[in-house]
Amino acid sequence: MKITDFHVDLARSQTPALYAAYWGAVNKRFPEADAITTADIDDDKKGTDYWIDFANGKRESLDVKFRAVDWLYKDKQHRTAFIELVANTATGKLGWSIDLMKQTDWVMFYYADTGRFVFYNARELRAAVIAYLPYLQSVGKAETTTTKSYNGSYGSSGLIVSHSDLMKCITANSHSKAIAA
Repeated sequence: MKITDFHVDLARSQTPALYAAYWGAVNKRFPEADAITTADIDDDKKGTDYWIDFANGKRESLDVKFRAVDWLYKDKQHRTAFIELVANTATGKLGWSIDLMKQTDWVMFYYADTGRFVFYNARELRAAVIAYLPYLQSVGKAETTTTKSYNGSYGSSGLIVSHSDLMKCITANSHSKAIAA
């Protein structure tokens, strides 16, 4: 079981250098974006860490999954993406990857030590995780994390999977919808 400190992790993920790195990644993915703006605490609870502002006035939400270490070449299966299934094991609150109530438009995994980033359309990712959960469980590695915060601690659980397996699920899910339509 992994133990983390919410406030330490949050502070580490919100440094000015990382904000610049996030903006660089967003700008590469969305060249038409004008800026990213830090979300407030209420939006954070709904799955938004940053707002992406576009020249045409459109605004989309971004959930950043900050990782200090990129395990891409250290794990034989290239499992580097943690897919949270249960956000709080005591209450059974759904994790971000399957919670249909999240307002998130985009999920970005950002690996600080390599600068690598991977973007997902949040709705497509969520639908694929739900549809192909048995497959992801078969190729993923289960992980439970205890997170300490000012209010005590809570446990979360999910799977560590590869981005290639996530993309397979998204592609399969989009094809099955296209065929069924």
